Amino acid sequence: MEKAKRYLRPDGGGEAKPADGAGEEPRGSLTLKASHKNVVVAFSDIILVEAMDNYVKVYRKEQPMVIPQMPLKEIERMLPADRFVRIHRSYIIGLGYVERYSNRTVYLKDHAQGVPVGRKYMEAFKEAMLLKKNQLGNHSELG
Repeated sequence: MEKAKRYLRPDGGGEAKPADGAGEEPRGSLTLKASHKNVVVAFSDIILVEAMDNYVKVYRKEQPMVIPQMPLKEIERMLPADRFVRIHRSYIIGLGYVERYSNRTVYLKDHAQGVPVGRKYMEAFKEAMLLKKNQLGNHSELG
């Protein structure tokens, strides 16, 4: 039973509980199994998720990369849609780390290389960036 609780993750439904009694925010993180250990990863630390066969590389801010064995589609379901967007069949990015972008490439803070944007995902990426810009604008101006 304890093992099953460890794998419960927030999916927007709100029924997930923390993996253990620690002070982690249940809705602000997820627990990934990597190298036979459970690693709690805060959403705010995730810069980029990259698909690699049946594994994913989770690049984190100022912390080592985590490589759990799971498909990209599974981790995409666990990440909040208002903070992450899939931009390529192999990449999901944290919207808070976008520094600049063009029609084909996104450049992220704390990540040296540009990340390609697939044609299929460009519209969803632009919509996500527009929503993020509008959210930031609503906090800074009245109207």
